[in-house]
Amino acid sequence: MIIKFAKKLDIEKILPIFRELEEYYFGDKAASLNEIRDYFLNKVFSEISGVQVLLAMDEPEKVVGFATISVLFPAPKLSGQIYMKDLFTSSSSRGLGVGRQLMRYIAKYALEHGCNRLD
Repeated sequence: MIIKFAKKLDIEKILPIFRELEEYYFGDKAASLNEIRDYFLNKVFSEISGVQVLLAMDEPEKVVGFATISVLFPAPKLSGQIYMKDLFTSSSSRGLGVGRQLMRYIAKYALEHGCNRLD
């Protein structure tokens, strides 16, 4: 499994799993792929967003899970804080440790960047 931070160039890879997330929460009222694409281009990956999207990918680079995080300052003892907004795994990958690997990656990232807290 590969875990990496997404960039705008990854939007097409992200669309299927975010569509699955939308269907999970909203059923037949889920946003369309075009609406999700527009949302990522204009909101999630906008200059003011402050959100980073982590992708968990199997071979050959199919996204099977994701997490969204933000690094927040200030935090106690002149550190940072990681806030995780979402963690989602594809129904086809649940129970395979995808979420655990994403959490480990985030915890390691937090420590490497001097963050004393993960929420």
